Amino acid sequence: MGSSTTVPKAYLVWLFFNSSYQFVNAGGQAITNSAYNAFEKLSRSFTATQNGFLYIYVANESNVSAAASVYFDETYIVHEK
Repeated sequence: MGSSTTVPKAYLVWLFFNSSYQFVNAGGQAITNSAYNAFEKLSRSFTATQNGFLYIYVANESNVSAAASVYFDETYIVHEK
């Protein structure tokens, strides 16, 4: 049996690869109970210690028929050198 939570399984995720496309590290942030029928801001800060590629995406892994809808909007990335 699955979990009975009403909070969808939705995330902000990042993956970092070095300049040779070798995986270095990753992280993410899931929405919380406070996001149920409300807005929640997801944000992450990342500092690269070497040259490479940062992949950022949002994901919704919820069972559509059992969970509330999830919408990601006002998404932006700030790059500072």
